[in-house]
Amino acid sequence: MEFMPNIDFRDLYPRLDLKDIKFIILQVLRGLEFAHSMGIIHRDIKPGNVLMDIIEENGVKRRAVKVVDWGLAEFYTPGKRFNCRVASRYFKAPELLLSNNYYDYQLDTWSTGCMLAGMMFAREPFFRGTDNDD
Repeated sequence: MEFMPNIDFRDLYPRLDLKDIKFIILQVLRGLEFAHSMGIIHRDIKPGNVLMDIIEENGVKRRAVKVVDWGLAEFYTPGKRFNCRVASRYFKAPELLLSNNYYDYQLDTWSTGCMLAGMMFAREPFFRGTDNDD
């Protein structure tokens, strides 16, 4: 595997400008678009599973983003009954919270939207609950 420096999201998020946020989300969506085109659902998109390296040197920003930790990933098959015990609590899509075992790629889109909301509103996690019901 290629080495990539990573700045922890807790340190990085307060320093992000709108251009950085757009870049990060676009790169995550591009990565997911590729995975989805291969029939794979990530099922655990969250800031801890997105490596982000945004460094400014001599007035020039270097940006790199990679989606990692594919341990909960699954091949999508229409009509297949999937496990609902995936994703991290703060990034779980409504389908999972309502125990709907029939979900698809939209799971990853919801989680990416939760990341976007956390960055935009400087509140990480954006949906904070003590358990799945909360």
